[in-house]
Amino acid sequence: MNQRQPVRGMNPSDFAAMTKKQRETLAVGATLCYPQDSYGYVVVKATKTGTVLYAERLKTPDLTTGHQPARFDGPWPVWDHNYTDEEIAVGGALRADTGRVRLTWSEKKQCFTQGGTPVYVGKARYHRNYSY
Repeated sequence: MNQRQPVRGMNPSDFAAMTKKQRETLAVGATLCYPQDSYGYVVVKATKTGTVLYAERLKTPDLTTGHQPARFDGPWPVWDHNYTDEEIAVGGALRADTGRVRLTWSEKKQCFTQGGTPVYVGKARYHRNYSY
């Protein structure tokens, strides 16, 4: 696994153990992981079995949101940001109103996926290196 990707984190049994009210008022971080980049999401709802989650994309941290690059690779910025609980909470500074996406549990990959791409639930993270 790529070192930038978080551990797999939560699975369906974690969500199935929650009450209905808890499953419908979630604010749990999640990370969509491509081989080189990672994008932050927040899980806002889970089904009773926990095998389907609904998430919203988080805003990309940049200069307009008051964040700085983690470092530079030559002239290119490298962004690496772990979203805080305050940023992903309802009304948080980095919550985006872009609609919901559906995440489904993959037994084969042992993680949630969106269109076959792994989504690790439990922590939201953004990583982008503009040099490649």
